[in-house]
Amino acid sequence: MRKNLLLFALLLTACRARVQHVVTDGPHLTIKSRDAISDAIARSYTSYADEESRNHAPWGEALHFHPTKGQIGDGEPKELWGDARVFVVAYENEKKAYREIPKAEDALLVFDQLKHTFEWIAARTSQEETVWLVTLGTASGSISHGLLDEGARTMLVSLAHQGGLEATNERIPEISTEHRARIMERFSDRH
Repeated sequence: MRKNLLLFALLLTACRARVQHVVTDGPHLTIKSRDAISDAIARSYTSYADEESRNHAPWGEALHFHPTKGQIGDGEPKELWGDARVFVVAYENEKKAYREIPKAEDALLVFDQLKHTFEWIAARTSQEETVWLVTLGTASGSISHGLLDEGARTMLVSLAHQGGLEATNERIPEISTEHRARIMERFSDRH
């Protein structure tokens, strides 16, 4: 797993240097705590989002968390919400070449990003009592007690199907490192 993430980070770094302008479109990802959470838990989620933003794809927008009231670090319980534009329509490289991203490949990259984020949140909720509400366009679900509800799982299955993967609510696939690398390579503009 760590090897896959390292390879993915290297590919992202190679692509990031070449992407100059991004056109995003489509639904935004929104994640919100259902109830107030401790400041310590809020800090851990914002730290996670900060770390993930460093390894994020060179297009789109990384997930950022914000408190609804107060500030992170003030010691007070707070509701937390996060959002990100996750779909990309096109980008312009450093040579001013406009590149459209096929919808199927964009869906696969969004699927991969959301699956990773949802699994991290699920792992955290197995240790804490937080319930997270997740929304992507009109699709919505929740993550709590270490599990994705049917709505969150359906969101991932729909993205997998849009990307050409076989998936069910009972079996949500992984994108292989090789497949991810092929997609990233197509948009690295090395040729």
